[in-house]
Amino acid sequence: MNFEYIDIQKEGSSAILFLNRSPVNDFNLQFMNEIIQAHELLAQDEEIWGVVLASANEKFFSNGLEPQYLLEADLQGRLAAFAKLFEVVKTVYAFPKPQVAAIHGFAMAGGAVLGMLPEFRIFAAGKTRFSFSEVAVGLTIPPNLLPLMSEAISGAEFYHATLLSKVFSPEEALHCGLAAEVVDKDRLLEASLNWLKRIYRLPLASYRSVKKNIRKDTLANFVDNSQNFPEFEKFLSGNFEEGLRAVLEKRRPKYVNPG
Repeated sequence: MNFEYIDIQKEGSSAILFLNRSPVNDFNLQFMNEIIQAHELLAQDEEIWGVVLASANEKFFSNGLEPQYLLEADLQGRLAAFAKLFEVVKTVYAFPKPQVAAIHGFAMAGGAVLGMLPEFRIFAAGKTRFSFSEVAVGLTIPPNLLPLMSEAISGAEFYHATLLSKVFSPEEALHCGLAAEVVDKDRLLEASLNWLKRIYRLPLASYRSVKKNIRKDTLANFVDNSQNFPEFEKFLSGNFEEGLRAVLEKRRPKYVNPG
């Protein structure tokens, strides 16, 4: 299968799935469809035992949904974009094989959501930053995403991450369990592949069974994503549009409260 925005590199029994949509790996419908299709392809490849989810971009893991695309879309177009994002979340979260995220650069909003879906995350030291920035750009976080976030970030940091859109440095991510390891950037892919090799020393059928059982109740909440839309509609104009424009214009947003 040929992809425009995805590169797949095989390393023995492992595959590295590179996000490759310059300049910031932001999502449009085609990119999200390719993420889904690539995971489906790798799930069916019997020669591949596990996958590293990484970025081919020098400075960004992913900035989430494309702001210009959302600003130009009408309400139904914006809802369709989020519906596709929920489909991405379901597909990656349900991926049956071991998966590790190699995080470097900025992982923001939907990019952070994508980065949290693998079981383990390896962070590059230095300028890597990770944030669920939905509230900061005038959005809400749908209820079926919150349990996934609480798996990645526990305790008081969960409230800082979701309510305050805290931006995590690699050291902070390691401290709260969001990162399993922090390594130099030039060792990021090597370290991520080594995590897979560590998993391969275990019986993979057992690993996959436990992963499936851990996640099945949360996945049940993604059966009908339309349940998210009534609440989402309230947040797809006004402050949300101001947040998107502020991102594009690289300035602080000027929100109207209570919003």
